Amino acid sequence: MYLINEANFTREISVPNLTSSQSGNAENLTKYGDEKPRLLLQNSLGSVLFTDLDSQVTNGVLDNDADQKWKELVNGKEYDGKVWKGLNYDEGSFKVSLLAYFTYWNWLNDSLSSNLQVQVKNAENINDTNSLVNVWNTFIQMYQGGICEFDKRIYNIHGTTFVDWYNGNNSNYVNLLQFLQDNPTDYPSPQLYNFGNSSNSNSLGL
Repeated sequence: MYLINEANFTREISVPNLTSSQSGNAENLTKYGDEKPRLLLQNSLGSVLFTDLDSQVTNGVLDNDADQKWKELVNGKEYDGKVWKGLNYDEGSFKVSLLAYFTYWNWLNDSLSSNLQVQVKNAENINDTNSLVNVWNTFIQMYQGGICEFDKRIYNIHGTTFVDWYNGNNSNYVNLLQFLQDNPTDYPSPQLYNFGNSSNSNSLGL
C-alpha cells in the first residue's frame, strides 16, 4: 500500500476477514491501497510535486531521510496557529488517514457496483449505502473541508452509530487542500483537484 497499511482500516472503514486467505479481501484491499492513494495525490499535488514525493517513498513508506516538506505532509505540521494533522496520523489508539478513507470508499463502492460479495463472517446486515455516505463525507472533510465547513462527532450507543455535524468554522484544523495552499513555498503550483459540493448523499441520490 502507499503511505498507509492495514492498521488504518479500523472502525467505520474496517475491512472484514483481512486475515482470511479465502475471502480475498486482503489482496483486493492491497491493490486498491497501492492505486487509489497515488491517484488522489497525483490530482491534489500535480505531476511535478507528486514525482518529487514519489521519489522519496520506498515500498509505500516515506524514506527516513525524505525532505522535511514531505515529512510534514505525511506526518502533520503546526503553523501560523493552524494544525495540519497529516496524511496519516494517530488519533488515540487508532491510525487515521484520508488516504485510507478514499481507498476504502473506492473498494466498497466498486465491490457493490460489480455485485462482488464482501466476505463478512458472523456479521449483521448493514446498510451499505449509509456506510458509503458516511465514509465519503469523512474523506471530503479531511481532503477539502467537508460539507459547508462542518465537522462531525460520532457516537456509538448500544451498538448504533450516530453522526452529529457541528459548525467547525472556528476550528484551527485544516484540510489537505488548505494546507497546500497555505504553504506555497514548499508546494508550488499544486493541482488542487476539488470534488466540488460532493456530499455522497447527492451522488447516491439520497
